[in-house]
Order: sequence, then structure tokens, then C-alpha cells
Amino acid sequence: MQNESLRGMMRNVVRVLAAIVATGVLAVLGGGLALAQQAGSADDVSLQVPFRSVEVDSLPDDVDIDLILTNHSDERRIVRFEFDGVPAGWDVQAWQRFFNFRINGVAIEPFDGTEESNTQTPRLRVTPPEGAAQGSYSFTMRIVSADGSILYDTAEFEITLPESTPAQEGRVELESTFPVLRGPAQNQYVFEIAIKNRTGSDQSFELSAEPPQNWTVQFHPAFGDADRLISSVAPVDNATQRVNTVIAPSRFAEVGVYNVPVTVSNPDYANSITFTVEITGQGELNISTVDGRLNAEATAGAQSRVDLVLGNLGTDDVGSLSFFGNAPDGWTVQFDMNEVSGVGVGETLPLYAFITPSSEAIPGDYAVSIVANGPRDFDQIDLRVTVTQSTIWGWLGIVLVIVILSGLVGLFVKLGRR
Repeated sequence: MQNESLRGMMRNVVRVLAAIVATGVLAVLGGGLALAQQAGSADDVSLQVPFRSVEVDSLPDDVDIDLILTNHSDERRIVRFEFDGVPAGWDVQAWQRFFNFRINGVAIEPFDGTEESNTQTPRLRVTPPEGAAQGSYSFTMRIVSADGSILYDTAEFEITLPESTPAQEGRVELESTFPVLRGPAQNQYVFEIAIKNRTGSDQSFELSAEPPQNWTVQFHPAFGDADRLISSVAPVDNATQRVNTVIAPSRFAEVGVYNVPVTVSNPDYANSITFTVEITGQGELNISTVDGRLNAEATAGAQSRVDLVLGNLGTDDVGSLSFFGNAPDGWTVQFDMNEVSGVGVGETLPLYAFITPSSEAIPGDYAVSIVANGPRDFDQIDLRVTVTQSTIWGWLGIVLVIVILSGLVGLFVKLGRR
């Protein structure tokens, strides 16, 4: 009996040990699965935010902030947005870049060799509540993995609100961050208008402009389809709608300051804003032949001169210029001057190009390019050069004929004597 009791106790001990071992194995396997599910590193994804501290001019108004998410790993990463410390009553959400819909997270692909292939650029929209008190408000944005186990990056934001004032009803307000731009006449200038409806009701407004003669003005949505032309906007009450005004100067606009008034109006309300374009000078180099012909003649192995003229059709000096030619192998292209210090507005300068075909060039047409190059501008002219046979071969032919004729005459004389 004692032996049976002892054997029973031993069996119970074995069962207990087996259970402990099985539990340990399961724990190890479970831990391994958990680690597998949490694959990745906190360094895989980074967040860049150009502006983290923003001061609002007036209320109510939205604050839109660009976000740049970059995937530094070799695998796709799915991230979620979390927000901590958002003030009561505030609406803080991530949006698709053109504000078509809200998003809770994004998938970021690994780098595939193309530019920005491993980035996503959503936007953060912060909307303070109506009547929010003056002061600074802060919150934190956290970028985490899809299961929340990995914290990739964080950003602290501070929004400063002005003293709350009642909305002014009965008017439309226009604002622009950069109402003055400068550059050459060949550029297009884009101004953004913030159109704020403070009329107390939903409205529709027509867009119009008064540009200088031969200038053009077009209106485009500030977000979304940037190529679409618009002529009106319809902001709801107390909302702000943004429009891009694209101003293209006349190609021959002179250096100076030009004002372009833009009006937003309907039968009941109207307001205007003036954009300023400061046109700076820009040279426009032109190279051509004196007679306007683009063909020339040359003899194989002999130098031929082509008369050229340099002109400046722009509104500023083109700066220093150097010259070179692109010609077939064995050819040479030289100039009477290697460089000039500049060509003034409306000025012309003569330039002589000396083209020497290869002595082995066969008769035919060849392409030769004359290039004028400088730090401010560049131009070239393409010539068709017709090559004739070298005169030396003509003289050799004549000599050969004379020798043959002399030999025949001598032969006839000799035979005649016999």
C-alpha cells in the first residue's frame, strides 16, 4: 500500500511538472507572436511640420497646417493620428491634402527610387470654437503604428487667439498674405485671396479684375483642381473660401510697378483688393545672320566667313557672352572675338564666325550650330553649310590632263618619225 501511495504521489508530481513546462512553452511562443506583431522601429516613420506655433488674426477662422510623413524603412508602414490635450470645444482633425475628406491614418510606402515616393502630405485643420477666449492653447499630435504599440513621432502645437470680437455682418472681407510680388515680365504671378463671408447669410460672389492693357488675369481654386478656371465663389455664412489669382504680364511690359485691382461682388455686397506686380528687367538674347539666311557655302579644307549679328530684345542687359560652335568631326569653328561683356537693351553687335570644313569632307550639306551662352541667357542658330570640292583637286585634275596629253603628243611624234 505504501508503494502504491508513493507511486501515486510521483505521478502527481510528474503531471504538475508537465503542466509547468507546457505553460512556459506557451508563454514563450505567445511572446514571440507578440514580438512578431510589433515588428518595426520607432525610427521607421518621421513627422515634419513647417509651422508649430500659429497666431490667428481673427475669429472664427480655421488654422490649416501642412504635415510631411516619411517612411524610412524598407516596408510599408500604416500609421494613425492621436491627439492629446486638445482644448475643450476645439475641433482638431487630419484631412486629405485638398480637404476633400477627413482621415484617421495613412499608409506610407517604402522608397522606390522616385521623388517623394515614401512620403505622405496630409493637412491638419484646427477649428477653435466660436467665442473662444483670447490666449494661447496647446495640444500634442502623436504618430503611432496601426495597433498603437509603436510611437513613431510627436509634435507640439500652440495656437494663439486674439481678443474675441463680434463678427461684422453685412460685408465681405478680402485678405492676402503676399499682395506684392516682383520678377521679370515672362513670369506668372500667383496671389491667394481669402474671401470671408460676413454678411449673415450664404452668398455667391462674382470675381473680376482690371489688369493693365495686354495683361491677363485668371482665377483658380486654391486647393484641388488647380487647372480649373472659376469666375465665382459661394461661401456659406461666416465661412472663408480661398482663391488663387494668376496674373500674367504682357510679354513686353516695361520695368515698373503695376497695380491690379480684383473685385468680389454681388448685387448686395462688394469689396476690392489690389495686387502689385513689380516688373524687373530681363535680357532676351537673339542671334541671327545679317541677311537672315540660314545657309552658307564652304570649300573642303578652306576657311569661310559667316556674318552674324547679336541683338537684345529684352528689358535689361544680357550680361557677358561666350561663343562656340557645334560642327562635324574634323571641322573648326572660330570667331573674331571669344566673348563680349554684354549686349544692352535694343543694342546689336556684329559677330563673325569662321568655318573650316575638314579637308576630307565630301561635297554635300552639313549642319553647324553657332551658340552664344551667358549666365543670364542663351541662344543658338543652326546653319546648313554646303561643301564644294577643294580647289586643289581641280588643279590636280588639270595637271593630270596636261601630263596625259603631253604623253600622247610625245608618243605620236615618236611614232611619226618611224
